[in-house]
Amino acid sequence: MKNIKKCFKALVIILPFFLGSAGYLLAGEEISQSMYNALQLYLFEYSEVDHINIFLEISRWVAPLVSISGIFLILKTTAQSIKDWLCSLGGKSIVVYCEDRDQQFMRRNIKNCIIGKKEKVRDGMKNNIIMYDNDLDNLNFYYANKKQFENSRVYMHLQQIDSFLLKKSTINFFNETELVAREYWKKFNLLKYIQNNEVNIKIAVIGFEQLGQKILSFGLMNNIYTPNQRIEYHIWGKNAVYESMLSNMNLMNGDSVIFHEEDWENNYKELENFQRIIVTKENSMELLQALLYLSGESEIHYYNKGEVKLEELFGGEKLCSFGATHKILTKRNIMSEELYRLGMELNLSYQHDYAENYEEIKHNEKEMRALWEELDGFTKGSNIAAADYHEIRLLTYQYLGKGEADLVKEKEWLSEAEHIRWSRYHFLNHWQYAELEGGKNKDAKKRLHKDLIPYNQLSKEEQSKDWDTIQRLIKLKGLDETNLINK
Repeated sequence: MKNIKKCFKALVIILPFFLGSAGYLLAGEEISQSMYNALQLYLFEYSEVDHINIFLEISRWVAPLVSISGIFLILKTTAQSIKDWLCSLGGKSIVVYCEDRDQQFMRRNIKNCIIGKKEKVRDGMKNNIIMYDNDLDNLNFYYANKKQFENSRVYMHLQQIDSFLLKKSTINFFNETELVAREYWKKFNLLKYIQNNEVNIKIAVIGFEQLGQKILSFGLMNNIYTPNQRIEYHIWGKNAVYESMLSNMNLMNGDSVIFHEEDWENNYKELENFQRIIVTKENSMELLQALLYLSGESEIHYYNKGEVKLEELFGGEKLCSFGATHKILTKRNIMSEELYRLGMELNLSYQHDYAENYEEIKHNEKEMRALWEELDGFTKGSNIAAADYHEIRLLTYQYLGKGEADLVKEKEWLSEAEHIRWSRYHFLNHWQYAELEGGKNKDAKKRLHKDLIPYNQLSKEEQSKDWDTIQRLIKLKGLDETNLINK
């Protein structure tokens, strides 16, 4: 497609020259003079002839237009270069390396954005985002220019490669689909379904490609609200690896995941009994319209990358879109500054064991980042998952209007919830329970851990680690709004 566009542009530029040369030849000029006169047309110089023809007529209008367009393009490029240069002086600029079609969007969506070029990497830039279409292209581009990125922070988009499988790296990876799923459960949490300290809800996920899988994974890790909850996730879509993984997963509470073999059409009327239906495939117009005819009160959430919202076109309040690209690919989400930082601070606090001076930990930037870069993708993800769920924990307490006394009173439940979250993270990354020889807790190579069991089966020492994680997060995050700091 790129080559076709380039060829078309080149043709538009040189076409007036060939038409003009042919026109002057037909008017009786010598070939060299005809070519010279044709070039003059680009400079707004027209050599009169006795007999004008169609080729000459077209050329004498198109050639000046090509020149004017070129002048405007040069001025626009020069102005943008000056703007980028001024932006880079402030030290807050972000260089984005992306496909041509995404450049204008990224300029609009990210403040202080400078578009980088593959041919020449900008040296000395503090922040760089690499987000070409193909994961291997992103990795090849980075490693081919690794020296230029040495003193910079690099945020790389990986859509096909699972960053949790990667070894330690100085690169910060992000996945657009994960960003959508994480933002989805923050915005459309299940707090309103908490009644009498219970949650009972049936959720349908229609479409189980990558987004459907991430919606389920983040739901399982973050939708842990009360000791007595029963969240049923019903899946329409196939993924043999995921189903096999879930068959060995102990969800450790009343939650469940049910895969449906048949198509959603065969369960059409049954969908009326679901409180929420999540459609993860784009442009599922037939499905959405069918769901709107259901007589139940189901919320219908649908994935929509664009800015046009169907809920503004259809009547009723059932429809709700999520995943708009302009809201997902933002600086805050791509760099995940708050979330990553809390994960890094949590990791640093573990390295300091039971250090009391958390303010010192929070400002120990150099050590914090050095230790973070030593972690592999799985361990980084574990810290981030803990920080991610902590936000849901805070939202829950704020929603229920609970305070410090409730925190201490519910210590046992909060610890159990954290253990459930920790276990599910491991299960979703293909870990399994096993008793290990020599009293070891885990075997990272084989993905085995002896503590992947229900909370009440853990030793008191292991149970205390879950409460310790919560205390660390509370001290690092700060809970001034709800006054939950355990003094």
